[in-house]
Amino acid sequence: ANPPGYWLRAEGEPAAQLPPAEPAQQQPERQRRLVGLIFADIAGFRRLRDEDMPRFWSVVMGGLAQIVDRHGARVLFRHTWGDALNVITEDAATAADIAVEIQACIEDIRRESGLLGQIELRLAAHFAPAFAGIDPVEKGPSYYGSQLSFTARIEPVTPPGMIFVTEAFAARLALEVPERFACEYAGEVELAKHFGKYRLFSLQSSERRRGARLQLAGGRDTGRAA
Repeated sequence: ANPPGYWLRAEGEPAAQLPPAEPAQQQPERQRRLVGLIFADIAGFRRLRDEDMPRFWSVVMGGLAQIVDRHGARVLFRHTWGDALNVITEDAATAADIAVEIQACIEDIRRESGLLGQIELRLAAHFAPAFAGIDPVEKGPSYYGSQLSFTARIEPVTPPGMIFVTEAFAARLALEVPERFACEYAGEVELAKHFGKYRLFSLQSSERRRGARLQLAGGRDTGRAA
């Protein structure tokens, strides 16, 4: 039989050996817990010029950083790449707070003139189990698992300016803070990269939803937000 790693050597070279497997008792414990998962990106980012990047970095990403910072230890993990943001929280309520605060931040920025005034937010949130561990490449704390990939497939199909959440997130939110947020059914939506169709909901704060209803009703309160 060929020795392990035989495919790594050229003709005539000694066989390369793979590192031995860790004994079972030395393998690190895999911690899995229920968390709030957020994936967001900025629609319109690709239209920004290089000279727009310093202002984008300070105004947009700096604004998002301040929002995440406000939630302190309830934020378990944060990561950015380009215009994308991934945040993991200890509960659904914190994830919902961050989501609607980011939405309001981007809406404020859109009032500017220039290209920053043309950006829009796409944000997806989910509540599901994920593994906590150490990223072997970045050498820092991280979270991983299939549910992160699933959440990341929701964000690209979220209409710009909106927040889409899963049925699991909406149900958990109704248990944690039933009066503070409204989740309206958005239908069965085909996710990115052929992940299939799933029931998704549009997230708003109850206050924002009530304000929208008042505006549509010409200032008359048409009923309490669900």
